[in-house]
Amino acid sequence: MLRSLTRAGLRRGLLGGSRPWTVLFVVAGGLRLLQRIAEGKEVVFSEKLEPGTTLVITNDPAGVPMAAEAVLTGASGKLET
Repeated sequence: MLRSLTRAGLRRGLLGGSRPWTVLFVVAGGLRLLQRIAEGKEVVFSEKLEPGTTLVITNDPAGVPMAAEAVLTGASGKLET
C-alpha cells in the first residue's frame, strides 16, 4: 500500500504539481525508508578473505561438493577438505 501511495504521490505531486500529493509522497516515502531500515538483514555467513582467496557462490547442487568442512583456499581455488 505504501508503495502505491508513494508512486501516486510522485506522479501527481512532484510531477503533477499538487502540494497535498507531494506531502503524501514525502510521508509515504519516509515510512517506506524507515521500514527498510528497521527490517534489517540477517547475516548468514561472514569471513575475511585474504588476497588470492576464491569464493564460489552457486545454487547448483552438482557444481560444488556439499561437505560442511570444505573450504576454498589459495589463488588456485582448489577445494581443500
